[in-house]
Amino acid sequence: MKKIKVLFLSVFLTSVVCAQESVTLSLTNPVQIWPVVEAALQESGVGISSFNASAGLLQTSSFEYVVLMVKNRAKYKITLSGSVIAIELTDREYSSQSGWVSNPLPASKSIKEKYISALLKKIEAISQQPSLTELAIKNSKLFPVFKGSDSQNGLTMTITSTRVIGNKIMVSGQFVASNNMEIRSMNEINLISKAGTQFKTDDGSFAGKETGYLSQISQSMEADIPVSYDALFDVNGEKIPTIKKFSVKMYRPDNTSFAFYDIPVPMETDPNLNESTIEIYKNVYLTFKKQEDTGGHLKIYFLIENKSGKNRKIEIQDVSLIDSNGSKADDCKVFIAGEETAYNNVEAEPEVPLAGIFDFTGNIPFNTVKVLKFKTRWTADFSVKKIVFQP
Repeated sequence: MKKIKVLFLSVFLTSVVCAQESVTLSLTNPVQIWPVVEAALQESGVGISSFNASAGLLQTSSFEYVVLMVKNRAKYKITLSGSVIAIELTDREYSSQSGWVSNPLPASKSIKEKYISALLKKIEAISQQPSLTELAIKNSKLFPVFKGSDSQNGLTMTITSTRVIGNKIMVSGQFVASNNMEIRSMNEINLISKAGTQFKTDDGSFAGKETGYLSQISQSMEADIPVSYDALFDVNGEKIPTIKKFSVKMYRPDNTSFAFYDIPVPMETDPNLNESTIEIYKNVYLTFKKQEDTGGHLKIYFLIENKSGKNRKIEIQDVSLIDSNGSKADDCKVFIAGEETAYNNVEAEPEVPLAGIFDFTGNIPFNTVKVLKFKTRWTADFSVKKIVFQP
């Protein structure tokens, strides 16, 4: 009798393991995990009904199966927490003479094994093979892969980065010609957000030179020699995690238009950015260091680091703050490397840090500051609502 009990317990435990309803994946990025789940569902012939990335929830459309010669149907409810994928069957129904009827009984272990465990195994198998994971990401409709290159009339335009700088979004890339040619006028430079908001610009830089007239650029291109561009859109501080469409029309070569879709912002996480550091120009960073609010002055100390690889003129203007009473203070002098900048600029060399100070005249306790505002010429307006000092 004891042996029979032990054997029964062993079979029961094996059944529970086989009916496993979650799995921990080696992948950690949801942008990789969900396409893997998507690929496993597609392989199983099951469609997706709804998906909420921020809630970590995916629900499928119904799929049918047979139990004891009776048609059944159910949906998968798939949740993601960290790297753990959990699956359950929902909206279970069976076919009757009067149509589909809700099934009140819990799913049997054999059903869980056949439909939950089998799907989890497919997900795990795809996640463990880099080539299959890469293919799943490439073919994903939940997270469409951004294609950052387009070629027309012997000219190729690429997007190499996107970033948020103050109240603006910068789209950067290169032009490369397959043969010697002249290119002219970046016209109709448009950005459409995922919400459908449209923004236009003529501001940015071309071949490393800042300009407010990208529509007037002219460049003699040599074959296979890249020329850089930056397009700077004033989006009024709107948060745009994905650009739905970015498009440009060139005056020359004639009839040359480029369009890019589903561009993440930023395209890659910038390791230089943290709660103490903001980007004030492309690849130029300002880090808050400390403050003093004594002697009738509020001084906010900062450090500027130029990681752009070339000399960069720094010009900070229109500095002000608003305190907890709603009062504005704009009697501020800006010092960089010991020099008062006013409307002059200071040149920052690559990898040579420059110390700076926002020096406000007045009795302004730092703990009353709600917003610090300033501008960098040619680039953006900044509104810093939480100043965190680097330890």
